[in-house]
Amino acid sequence: MRRILASGRLTLGPYTEEFEARFAARVGRKWAIAVNSGTSALEIILRALKVEGAEVLVPSNTNFATGIAVVNAGGRLALYDAGIEATAREVEGRLTAKVGAVVVVHIGGYISNEVERVRALCDMAGVPLVEDAAHAHGTELRGRWAGTFGVAGAFSFVATKVMTTAEGGMIVTDDEALARVAKQYRDQGYSPDMIHHVLHGNSWRMTEIAAAMGLPELERLIGRRDRMHAIIDAYAKSVESHPSLQILRGSPENIPSGYKCVGLTRSTAEKEAITRNLRSEGVRLSRGVYDVPLHQQPVFLDWVRSGETFPLAEAFASKHVCLPLWRTMSLDVGQAIGERVSGVLGRLEASVGP
Repeated sequence: MRRILASGRLTLGPYTEEFEARFAARVGRKWAIAVNSGTSALEIILRALKVEGAEVLVPSNTNFATGIAVVNAGGRLALYDAGIEATAREVEGRLTAKVGAVVVVHIGGYISNEVERVRALCDMAGVPLVEDAAHAHGTELRGRWAGTFGVAGAFSFVATKVMTTAEGGMIVTDDEALARVAKQYRDQGYSPDMIHHVLHGNSWRMTEIAAAMGLPELERLIGRRDRMHAIIDAYAKSVESHPSLQILRGSPENIPSGYKCVGLTRSTAEKEAITRNLRSEGVRLSRGVYDVPLHQQPVFLDWVRSGETFPLAEAFASKHVCLPLWRTMSLDVGQAIGERVSGVLGRLEASVGP
């Protein structure tokens, strides 16, 4: 930090360039463009794809950032139904000539087993696929990282994520033209001569200090992901005899990032009972992903078409919990919490029956 401050080069300097190069190599893409947030990363991608006036398909089960990036890029938000995973079935019937892009979201750091099928459908329709990988640092499907299935992917480095720069985001892509335009958008839409503003850009730059924070975080990422994946497995084993809670675990072919440990309950009442009883035992659950889908968020109500229903999103929102999981959590702590969760589930199931 002293070197950065002494240099006077506080943005778009050597640390940003190094972070971009290392992140692109780690993910497996040709270019990475560092920006100030994951939200900005999504908006820049959509602006570069020129979605203004076109529909952009977004799952209702996602964060505000995914929807608002479409609106701010001038696109027409078109929600599709999804639970924890995007499915080809929900996307296929929506790929019309009005669609300018499709967004898939790797919720909680879990990647859909159907993402390749969704990409194939998009390719056949001539529609670019964009990945919201805000939760998915290190998420892998069949040896490929999240962020490599679409034309571009957007990552977030906000403080809660698996790796952080306090605030920040990253665009990854193999499309040279998109990468070039993204760099212009993040720096007020400047032309290469740095005199003329040729795009409706913004001050979306990552700071050099943030990039310097990102470098050691990237080095720790795989070890951290593997430890958090092991904790998810430990949770799953601790509750495998309890039908009231199913932990979504990974596999050698589908490795989650460990951003969230998602468990599915059989009913909303069961979710509430589990949450309440765990709290009384000193176990405070993590925030859900997401408890209120976009089609129920006040700011997006105008974008919901009359008669549309979202049963998958609503079922997931009302019947999932997230067990405690954080970056520095040890496997021993995870196993101890798992034992306590198992005890609570056993008492609840005994009181109400199977």
